[in-house]
Amino acid sequence: KNEDSDEERLTPDTGRRSRHRKIHSHAFEDAMKESRRAFFNFDTVAAGGNILLNGINMKNTLFIQFSQDCTSSNDIEGLLWTAPLSLDLKKLRAGGNRSGSLQLPPLKGSIGDDADFYVSVTVERSGIPYCSIFAPYWLNNKTGMKMVLKFSGRDDCMYDSGAGGLPIMAMCHPSEKKDSGDQREVCILPIEAATLDTAKVWWDEPTNGTLVLNHPPLNSRGKSLVDWSSRVGLDAVGTLGECRCRSFVFGVSIETLTGAFYQSNSIAFTPRYVVKNTMHIPITVLPIAGLLSEVEKMAKRMTDSGLDATLRKYKIRPDAFTSLGLDHSTIIYQFEDVSKISEEKDKDRYFLLRVDATSYNYLEQVRIVIIYTGRRSRM
Repeated sequence: KNEDSDEERLTPDTGRRSRHRKIHSHAFEDAMKESRRAFFNFDTVAAGGNILLNGINMKNTLFIQFSQDCTSSNDIEGLLWTAPLSLDLKKLRAGGNRSGSLQLPPLKGSIGDDADFYVSVTVERSGIPYCSIFAPYWLNNKTGMKMVLKFSGRDDCMYDSGAGGLPIMAMCHPSEKKDSGDQREVCILPIEAATLDTAKVWWDEPTNGTLVLNHPPLNSRGKSLVDWSSRVGLDAVGTLGECRCRSFVFGVSIETLTGAFYQSNSIAFTPRYVVKNTMHIPITVLPIAGLLSEVEKMAKRMTDSGLDATLRKYKIRPDAFTSLGLDHSTIIYQFEDVSKISEEKDKDRYFLLRVDATSYNYLEQVRIVIIYTGRRSRM
């Protein structure tokens, strides 16, 4: 025959050893070239999504970079990429390596000022390596106030606008304080009062009514009314309470996220008190802190002597009052202290509701109602 058949070409005869060696050599060389070929992949992953990567040589080091997927009128793509992170895949118990580890030490990275993350690589039961990128702590500031956040184990601070949009994704280290144990903690400090435009970003008007915001001052008579809050444990899942920044009080809640975000805790700072007027007449609200006897005495003086005289007597700011019409609401950030005692734990919180019923032909033109809100908790 002048030509070999197709079958002979595909399955060489064992007697033709040189030809068989040549075919085997080509296959081996192709495999070696494939192993030396650089792996490259560029893809977009949705929040909580997954992508499948094929063709990675488990004996090589894999370098990975991340970038926020955002759109902008300016070309800022080059500013958003992280530094390359190296994953030593040959240390994993995968790709034929039976003596490797089932997990690599987590790597730390940062995208911008407000987005820290961990990269975790584990080997699943199927033997396939799984790479997870997650932020251990999501902090949502829905107070409407600009804040500084200070984390344990870090020298730098983070800033938040208070609009409650994208959360701050942060990581921190155990506190160095002896009484904190192995806890990871955060402290907050308000640096700018709330504005109506900022608060309306997260305010649910159909549910909470029209927001009437009384801008609380951060300074009074040359004295600061705010300070760093007490430490809040980021791993204290189930926490539902408050934190105080001297005279300012905020609500705080901590929960573990579910689904694809199960490795993250969500820490939300919110207004502690919201007052909504659902009556058919307008009211004026004054938040007060002190003993019940002192609050009753002040309410009586307000009825007998009038509002202006009472404000001068107790040195209360005129703008501490908030007037609410029908279906109007306000956020309470601080309570005016009318007590002579210095221990905060011994003071209670009250709302004085001033009902002006003159235009409604009520028998009593002005009525003061005292509402007990509870004792100041310590966090």
